[in-house]
Amino acid sequence: MKSFIEIDKKGKVRFFEGDFDLSVKNKKVKRVSKIVPQNLLLRVAFVLIRSLVPDNSKIADWTRTWKCNWIVVLNGKKYGNFKNRKKAIEFERKLYIGELK
Repeated sequence: MKSFIEIDKKGKVRFFEGDFDLSVKNKKVKRVSKIVPQNLLLRVAFVLIRSLVPDNSKIADWTRTWKCNWIVVLNGKKYGNFKNRKKAIEFERKLYIGELK
């Protein structure tokens, strides 16, 4: 899988977390898309739980391991029926970088 990094004229850096080991103070994380369970009840539970706990918590980690189908929501469009979250993330990266038409 290709890595992605972009630096604009003002020095703003954008990349996918995990691609690079950058120790950056005051970093601001912005989601490219939402990756959520396809099933509506699981999606509601996922969104509720994730709104209550920090992204780096054990509970957040647990929600990422759910055995269900996942969808990618980007700019109001839904893509998916991915059988695991990792496949949804791979799709998201390809879509964002422009490898998919």
